[in-house]
Amino acid sequence: MLVDEANRAWSVGPSLDIGSATGKAPVCTVFRADSRRAFVSLNPSGIAVVDVPSMTLLWQIPTDGFIACGMIKSDADHVVIASSGSGGHIYTLDMTTETLTDRGVLGAASWHSFAMTPDGTRGFGSSPVSDEVVVMDMTTTPVSKLSSIFFHQVPGVGNNQPDAFGGGEPIYGNVLPVGLRAAGNVAIVNAHNLKLRAIVNLEPPAPFNPMTCGPVSAPTGPGGCAVHGVTPRPRE
Repeated sequence: MLVDEANRAWSVGPSLDIGSATGKAPVCTVFRADSRRAFVSLNPSGIAVVDVPSMTLLWQIPTDGFIACGMIKSDADHVVIASSGSGGHIYTLDMTTETLTDRGVLGAASWHSFAMTPDGTRGFGSSPVSDEVVVMDMTTTPVSKLSSIFFHQVPGVGNNQPDAFGGGEPIYGNVLPVGLRAAGNVAIVNAHNLKLRAIVNLEPPAPFNPMTCGPVSAPTGPGGCAVHGVTPRPRE
């Protein structure tokens, strides 16, 4: 999509069939500061490097698992990335040299999303099957786990399932919104003191689906998420 911000107009631009070119499904995209390179995360693994002017696939960068909601720009040409492998695998992508730096693994029970503070010193990763948000120290090499935030609004492990944190940017104003996709809630967490500030009830708990959403102890049913993802709007 091409965006004319001055005139608030959108138009359809050229396209590239990532699925046919790579045999993998595209997930999320970030652009280099000059907009001439796009980096597209792939499922089940990898990052596709795309030349934007020609909409041509250049090559793929291998990753340990796929990157769902976990590509956060730290500056104009660097992205901090968390892939699903090894219970959360942290990298930094240099979009100028098109290379990944390995930052280490967290070893969580599962992995979905990633967010970090604006200064890049503290990170947060969601582990849906353990109802857990992993808090990490990103000043160490490799990164290290500081603590965990557990959610038990719906009793039973796997009945809450924190997943997405936001819209692909560092968190704003120490407010970490956590979508609880199985419970149907959004939890508001203070990213500084790690305290739960509020629970917003949006939908009834999801029916059973062991691969995505719903209580893992419930009888087999149709499945599906009660909610999936949350993007906050910063206050002016």
